[in-house]
Amino acid sequence: MRYLKIALGLALVAGLMAVVASPAMAAQPKWVFCNEVTSGKWTNSGCTTSGSGKFETAAVTETVEDTSSGKLELEDSKATGGATAITCEGTNTGTAGANGSDGIKTITATHCTFVKAGSCEEAKGVTAIARNLPWATKLEEVENEKTKKMEVRDSVTSLVAGKTPGWAVECTVAGILKITDTCEGNTSTSATANRTEGTIETNFDEVSEKSPATCSVGGAGAGFVRGPVRVRSRRFILWILALVLGTA
Repeated sequence: MRYLKIALGLALVAGLMAVVASPAMAAQPKWVFCNEVTSGKWTNSGCTTSGSGKFETAAVTETVEDTSSGKLELEDSKATGGATAITCEGTNTGTAGANGSDGIKTITATHCTFVKAGSCEEAKGVTAIARNLPWATKLEEVENEKTKKMEVRDSVTSLVAGKTPGWAVECTVAGILKITDTCEGNTSTSATANRTEGTIETNFDEVSEKSPATCSVGGAGAGFVRGPVRVRSRRFILWILALVLGTA
């Protein structure tokens, strides 16, 4: 019998929109946005064209709502009989706030399909549901073990006491048997600003793979998630302004 197990993943990181960091405050990156002022160093409302203008960047001091979407691959590397992998499209709602805080309120995973079905019956389909919502996310500056350079990441935890973010995945095996496997664990994402589009592109990358989820069936280290999520604010155009990332 085959069980499908996946790691924390799909949408995850709903608030990742903008960051500002400097040597003096490197341990506390913050969300920033483009603000209209009397006199500023940007000429357009997206703060992408420098010059004498009426726009300036400012740190977020109140809660800002955002939405995100993406298509991620979720893999169980220890499923009985071999690896099982699926891809899911998804959307979610969240917030960004003061002092680099943000969060994920809702997650909807749709159009999940198999990459490797394993013992799950491909024709019967597969579903994924986020667990232990809402999730809290927090900007932090950490050293990349590979490059040895500092980078800004968004950590993901659960606001449910004693719980961690996770997923419940269900597939059909042996014709009629529905199997649900719950995978949970804290993680983090990298982030790249797309100032032209006014979005932040977050990614479950190799750093996330170093902390795979614990699954109710497969045990510790069974699940992984890979792929990008694009985040857009409902109110402001926000992006990463972090000296540590070499952007300005």
